[in-house]
Order: sequence, then C-alpha cells, then structure tokens
Amino acid sequence: MTVRSSPLQSKQSDLSQEFQHAVRLYQQGKRDDALSAYNVILALDQAHCDALHLQGVICFQTGGNAEALRSLEAALAVRPDYLPVLSGLALVQVRLGQFAKAVLSYDKILAIDPGNLEALHNRANVINQGHVLTDLKRFSDAIANYEKALTYSPGNTRALHDMGIAYNAKGVALTDVGKLEAAAEAIEVAIKLAPSEAPFFYYSLSVC
Repeated sequence: MTVRSSPLQSKQSDLSQEFQHAVRLYQQGKRDDALSAYNVILALDQAHCDALHLQGVICFQTGGNAEALRSLEAALAVRPDYLPVLSGLALVQVRLGQFAKAVLSYDKILAIDPGNLEALHNRANVINQGHVLTDLKRFSDAIANYEKALTYSPGNTRALHDMGIAYNAKGVALTDVGKLEAAAEAIEVAIKLAPSEAPFFYYSLSVC
C-alpha cells in the first residue's frame, strides 16, 4: 500500500526546498533573486522565521533599512530568543539612529549569552558613540562592557583599543566639569590601552 504525504507535509517540503533554493541564490551573489524567493516563501508562510531573517539581511545590505527593520521585527515576533535576528536588528537600529533600542537589543542578546563578545563590544560602542546615556555615566557603562569582554577574551586588542577611546572621552568629559585630576588619570589609562592613539590623547591631556 502506498502511503501518501498529507497536504501539510507536502507544503512543508515545498517550503524547505524553496528556502534552500533561496539560500543558494544568496550564496551565489544573486541577492535580488534570493529576495524574490524569500518573498515566495513568505506568501505561503508569513511566520517563516528564517525567511524573514534573511529577507531582512538582504534589505539591510541593499540600503532598505525600513524594510529590514520590519522583516527582523517580524522574525523576532516568531522567535524572540533567536540571536542572529537580535544581532541584525541591533545593526539596523544603529543605522536608523535608534541607539537606545539597539542597546536594548544587545541587552537581550547578553541575557541569553552573557559571554557574547560581539554583543559586549557593539553595546559599548553604541553607548559610547550614540550618546545613549548622559555625560560620565555613558563612558563608565561603555568601559564596563569592554572590561567584561576582556574577561572572556583577555588581551583582545580591539576591546583594549576601544576602551582606550572611551577612557579618553571620559577624561575630556571630566575636564569639562572641572575634575582635572580625575581627567588626567583617565587619559593616562587611555594612552596605555591604545598607544596608537597616543598623539591624540596627549592633546587631551595637555588641556587638563
């Protein structure tokens, strides 16, 4: 006796094949064709998390930031704990200037994976560059993230360099409020952490 697959099984098989086809197109550099394939999948299953995710990735890569945001938020609604979607969403939010939301996205990643170096580093950068927090608090928060990254990856040159930048920025902020001794101490730490930036930091130190 021949066992026939159910309509649901047949649909799932078709979606799986179409998804693999879309992934191959993307890997071949055919982003427009891949995007069309993901659209076909989503016309059949609006909650296909992987298709939503990769649709968002392509939109982000091609400058369609609003579309990327919609796709990634929809994917996150399907799988709230999916780290690649949270990471992609944070990148889109930064590009759109939604720095506070990006920090929250990185917070969600770190709640799931506390040792995620990329999230620790990127969160610190967003705080440091996006003025999410005010005055000295944002620099201290950024530095704390770099320090945590270093506990998972001691000697990480990228984290050390960027922490040096944060220390220098903290020193400049301390100078602005008249705390010159503390400012000088922060900038001296910056010079040790990021010696390649020393000429720039020495200028900061000279005005303390």
